[in-house]
Amino acid sequence: MRRTCLTSLFVLTVLAPAAIAVDGAVQLYGVTTITQPGTYVVTRDLTVASGVVFVVDASDVVLDLNGHTITSAATTSPLISVSSGRTDIRVANGKLAGGAYGIAYQSVSTPTRIRIRDVDVTGSSSSAIYIKEAELVEVSGCRILSPGASGVFVSAYDTGRFSGRIVGNTIKHASFDAIRLDRAGGVVVADNVIEGFGGSAGIFSALVGIDPALANVIERNRISGGTGSADGIALGGSGGARIEDNVVQANAGDGIIAFAGHETIHHNTINGNLGIGIRVWTSTAGYVAITDNVVTGNGLQGIRLDPRGSLNEAFLIRGNLSSANGSHGIEINFGSGIIEDNVSTKNTGFGINFVSTTNNVYRNNLLRNNSSGPTGGAANTDGGGNY
Repeated sequence: MRRTCLTSLFVLTVLAPAAIAVDGAVQLYGVTTITQPGTYVVTRDLTVASGVVFVVDASDVVLDLNGHTITSAATTSPLISVSSGRTDIRVANGKLAGGAYGIAYQSVSTPTRIRIRDVDVTGSSSSAIYIKEAELVEVSGCRILSPGASGVFVSAYDTGRFSGRIVGNTIKHASFDAIRLDRAGGVVVADNVIEGFGGSAGIFSALVGIDPALANVIERNRISGGTGSADGIALGGSGGARIEDNVVQANAGDGIIAFAGHETIHHNTINGNLGIGIRVWTSTAGYVAITDNVVTGNGLQGIRLDPRGSLNEAFLIRGNLSSANGSHGIEINFGSGIIEDNVSTKNTGFGINFVSTTNNVYRNNLLRNNSSGPTGGAANTDGGGNY
């Protein structure tokens, strides 16, 4: 009799399903492939030695981790994998530890729409969140620690119809860029805390082929501790961005570097970076506005405009404080612009240095106590009021 009971119990245990529907939601008890739209709720912590824990092979899916922790000892598979062509996916409210990726979508032909909220991702061997070929991505309220590559990686399927929000996340100790956007315009990157990262930058946006009208908004982020030669914020390509109210400090490279030439850089605090505070290095004709920033204690120039080719780009540098930097306070090497109402003081170099351009007007600037003098280099138009 005892043997019969034990045998029956063993059979029931083996045949227990990984998913059971309760009150309209499907409860998940183990490794599962989701093949139908709906809401799925994880009911327990899960640990696997290998393989994907949840495969989302349907569109219109809500996956609620329900506060549980999903752990994998493997380094070759994502914990949650969204199949190619599946879209309108939501993942929320839990913890992911280990695996190659926490959450991954990879396609070369079909875009996805995916929203990720309040998910902790720790110790992935590659990027914590990896979304390749998307038309909408939202990542909010997530906490990402020690990913082996990027914290959040997003690439757009179609540069003309992408939107996204990466808001309110904390990303620490990423081996590569903390947030990386490839060909993704029209994205809001805001209110993130980024500490310690390698690669190119804390926030890296490659805007190749992007219409400047689809400029990203990068605002109210706190970025520090970039290692190697990592910049705080780096923009590349032909697009643009509005960069406002960020605090970028103590990075091994530049504070903000922009290669695009359609930037508004406003009201940021750039302090203690080993490279240049704000650098615009452009080969694309456009308009650059650098206004009301506080740029102090950086290792090289406070603000520098560089050409990549021969350009006569328009620019405005107004209302900035550039002080105690390791080279010139403001250095201009291209363009036709206005430099006005700035305080450039106590720098190791000139207050304003004009390298080769002669088409600029500078006026109403305070240029005192710089080690090389108020202005230097090529002659430009003194509009008066400089002191």
